[in-house]
Amino acid sequence: MDASNKTLIQEFYTSFQASQSDLSARLAVLKAEGNAPQDAINALALDVAKLRKDLSDANAYLPSYDLRQYEQSLKSLEQSLDDLRTASAGKPKFSFKRKPAKTSACPSGPHPATTSNVASSSWASANSIVLSGHTRQRLTWSSVSSVSASTTDLSVTDLDSCIVDLCTGSASDAFPSLTAVHMRNVKNSIVILPHVKGSAMVHDMSNSVLAVGCHQFRMHTSTSVDVYFHIDSNPIIEHCTKLRFAPFPAALVEVPTPPAAVPNLSVQDFSHIRATPSPNWSVLPDEDYLRQEDWNRITTPDAGDLCELLQNFLSKSQA
Repeated sequence: MDASNKTLIQEFYTSFQASQSDLSARLAVLKAEGNAPQDAINALALDVAKLRKDLSDANAYLPSYDLRQYEQSLKSLEQSLDDLRTASAGKPKFSFKRKPAKTSACPSGPHPATTSNVASSSWASANSIVLSGHTRQRLTWSSVSSVSASTTDLSVTDLDSCIVDLCTGSASDAFPSLTAVHMRNVKNSIVILPHVKGSAMVHDMSNSVLAVGCHQFRMHTSTSVDVYFHIDSNPIIEHCTKLRFAPFPAALVEVPTPPAAVPNLSVQDFSHIRATPSPNWSVLPDEDYLRQEDWNRITTPDAGDLCELLQNFLSKSQA
């Protein structure tokens, strides 16, 4: 086996494992809801179909044993998706009425339709936490329910114009350590997460700032995001634009302090598999890096109007 094939096999393994983990987590979230919306099921089906196509394209260089293992894993995902469709078909739909949102100076954009911010009992039994369906709010650990397990996964979905701080403050010590984070459809927001023992998977994030420490980081279909991270491996991006990376800020002391710079940062862009540098990401310039006083304002509950804070720091991050 030549070196080029070995590289392709390793890259496919990394990509497939990350996609499988993300799809499995999304399936679990939709099953926990009990009445999954059809558009969410359709979106999941499209991503499963894409993974099927990726596997088909890789047939030429994958060893037969590896191919069988991938095929079994993919069939399991497809079966789970079929089961979800069957369980969701024909169920009566219901929704909670919500008061019209007040006029705000926050960045504009469509608001999530969901309002649930606490995991259902079935989801909690799976040792996972869900933070979903918030607009123009400051969210902390008090915004989610605690679970009895010492470790848990976190799902963050459908947020618009929010500040999420699950890292600073004494309350963070009372909650479980995170084994994985899955994020989808987060826009115009600042999200600060504690150290994650496993992977952080991000889909459809835009015009936002994300701070997280993790073992593996992967971002899909996202644009205009500044990522401050402490990571044990090279980050992976796909179908993304205007991403900027920086070391995790020392001001957020709840995660291990990263190096003062990002030496030899190597982002794997699966949408730009060429010898030339990817145009989809860059290192965050020093002049745009948020300073300690900036993070102090962001994480202080009474630091000022939420929308003004977002406009100030998101504008700076995307300058």
